[in-house]
Amino acid sequence: QSRWEVFTGFGTGDQSDNPSIKEFDITSAAGGQSEVYVRFRWSGTWGYSWEIDDIQLYQTPENDTRIDNYLSYTDYERTLVYEYGAWAQSQIPTDLQAAAKVYNVGYAEQTGITLELDVSGTVNSSDAISLTSQQNDTLAVSYQPAGLGDVSLSYTLFADSEDENPGNNTAEQSFTVTDLSFGRDDGFINYASPAGEPELGTIDYIALSLYDIVEDVMIYGIDVAIIEGSEQGSPLLVHLFDGSDPDFLASQYGGILVSSDEVDLNTNYLNATGEEVQNWYRFIFEEPHEAAAGDWLGAGFEHYGGGNVQYGESKFTQDQTAFVYGPFGSGTYDWYYTNDVPMIRLNLDPTSTATPANVSEVHVNNGFEIFP
Repeated sequence: QSRWEVFTGFGTGDQSDNPSIKEFDITSAAGGQSEVYVRFRWSGTWGYSWEIDDIQLYQTPENDTRIDNYLSYTDYERTLVYEYGAWAQSQIPTDLQAAAKVYNVGYAEQTGITLELDVSGTVNSSDAISLTSQQNDTLAVSYQPAGLGDVSLSYTLFADSEDENPGNNTAEQSFTVTDLSFGRDDGFINYASPAGEPELGTIDYIALSLYDIVEDVMIYGIDVAIIEGSEQGSPLLVHLFDGSDPDFLASQYGGILVSSDEVDLNTNYLNATGEEVQNWYRFIFEEPHEAAAGDWLGAGFEHYGGGNVQYGESKFTQDQTAFVYGPFGSGTYDWYYTNDVPMIRLNLDPTSTATPANVSEVHVNNGFEIFP
């Protein structure tokens, strides 16, 4: 035995986790040998990418469990509850749970494996399980945020036997419970999008973040993080989409519920990448939209193309949970999913006002004069 299949049974269209961690006990082939060669072989026709990184050969420990490559403060893969970075308090489910995939790296069976979750000082634990060597499972812990403000989640993995590598038994996550702002992003701008050469911010596109409505709520508008370098006067608008409409994501404007007025970009309200958002660009609907519990909505930001306009992208999000419409992927205009969530938030503030137009632009372009 000297051959191990990394993705057994994979076929056309199958995808791996990102990253996908694979481990193999090669004792039967390498044990007792003075020299060992490791070779990698790929078999297939073509693919988007085939990448190997971080290869490690090690002496298999007897007792070693770890938190693996799945960690979610909503247990998204099993509940399909989005991970919101700015979570409106009225929209937090009552059955919220966090989860982590745990893996037994050691050669001995591990018993009494539990996941402890500390949420801003309140501690709960999962049920205990046992794992044989190279076996994995997902452990979940129920919790509820205490109120408004930052929520810090600390995960710690325990087992009956003393762990020989405790450094991989902990993990951290966080989000913020808000009152009047509801966002998938965490407020930090990782990237400007669209990006690339030639300048993709000059094309026409719609960026879209998806939202599940838990309790009835009034939506007064949509806030967007727009990035420095976007051009003054570029026409912009936002849309609220009905995710349950059969034409949603099937056509460019399928399922639109309400749209803002078109505005010309005021460059006094932009942001730099690699920083927290300083200026949310506020688009306020003429009439607020009353969303009902159970609604599935998309918050969209549209640029007609021409001048360069880029929006902020924030933390990682799972496949098929955020989208952009434009000539991406194959170059054909369509909806494509993105794993970097667009910074497009629902505005729940009845007192919020739209970002003002640039006075000098009004005076110069439209012939108006503004007096005290």
